[in-house]
Amino acid sequence: MPYSFDLEFEVSGIHGYVMMDGHMPSLTQITCTFWMRSSDTVNYGTPISYAVEGSDNAFLLIDYNGWVLYVNGKERITDCPAVNDGLWHHIAVSWRSKDGDWRVYIDGISSDGGKGLSVGTSIP
Repeated sequence: MPYSFDLEFEVSGIHGYVMMDGHMPSLTQITCTFWMRSSDTVNYGTPISYAVEGSDNAFLLIDYNGWVLYVNGKERITDCPAVNDGLWHHIAVSWRSKDGDWRVYIDGISSDGGKGLSVGTSIP
């Protein structure tokens, strides 16, 4: 598997996903960026969901009405603004095991972050 790569989903909804076979290394830090556009005010929306056997919430970003970040089942409810306004937004989210540092950026601006999220763990 390459060190970095792009995935593009041409459809929205539950049909745009990737299943990876084989062994993935454990992650002690991760950054994920993506573009999104939504005007959905009914559903939560889950643009990032990394699940492994035994852990559905290994790395999860949900609710584009005000993001909630999960790392290894532990959650942080953010103070980020809603992005379901029908406009394109660039979203970036990062996490680091060493001190549990997490950050959410919206359109290149730091929107929320903190420390202490799943400190000392790795994403399987």
